[in-house]
Amino acid sequence: MILSDTKIIEALDRGHITIDPRPSPPPGDFASPFNTTSVDLRLGDILSVPSKGEPVAYDLSAKSFKEFQDAHCTRIDLQALGGFTLNPGQFMLGQTLEVVELRPRAGDDPSHARRMRGAASGRARVEGKSSRARLGLLVHFTAPTIHAGWAGPITLEMTNLGTYPHVLRPRIYICQLIFEEVLGRPLAGPSQFQHQATPAGTKSPKQSPAFPSPCSMLKAEVGTHAGRRETSATGRSASPGGPGHEAPRSWRARQDSNLQPLGSKPITLSS
Repeated sequence: MILSDTKIIEALDRGHITIDPRPSPPPGDFASPFNTTSVDLRLGDILSVPSKGEPVAYDLSAKSFKEFQDAHCTRIDLQALGGFTLNPGQFMLGQTLEVVELRPRAGDDPSHARRMRGAASGRARVEGKSSRARLGLLVHFTAPTIHAGWAGPITLEMTNLGTYPHVLRPRIYICQLIFEEVLGRPLAGPSQFQHQATPAGTKSPKQSPAFPSPCSMLKAEVGTHAGRRETSATGRSASPGGPGHEAPRSWRARQDSNLQPLGSKPITLSS
């Protein structure tokens, strides 16, 4: 059974569902994120963009997805950059700004709730928004289910299937969440991505020395590729001015103009 907007608000008030920050204003306001049977969520600040042209293959039987994702993706800080252009055919991971938690209902057996370790008597599924879908933006790949007991932001598997580049701005409404009741009491089965903090599913946004912070990684990528570009063009190493000189231009060129589309007018997805 799908919850209506009034039932979603009731569940929020009773603590059965937590969405932080809580969606506002409530239904009835033109700017409300509530639909009759769903609530809109916003795009978070961090994107994970797969690196191009690397001679690697991922073994689907391996259990190191999160480490692989961190090692072969560039993290983009939308707040720092102000926007990111998702080109046609390009894939990346994002996550919702809101943290979602599905908790046991007040009437559930407390001992059972403890045994479930926070598992809930409801589940949710993430879907795209019509206004985005009509432009060709896909926000999930066959993985819309938010299982009972989930806690954390929701990862979005995003692809531009349209004809034109889309500019993603920080904290725009990007998807909608639909809540459903679960019949019976599920046994504990915590997800490997429970309490994730990054699009790849890692628990902490802090990176090891090998994986700098988003801004540091962006600057490192810019400097490295700017230096390679200059070395390739001149046969010499980067100038004393540093490999970061003219970095934004080199970064945009390498990323197929992700930050500044060339030769086309991007469609800006805003709130």
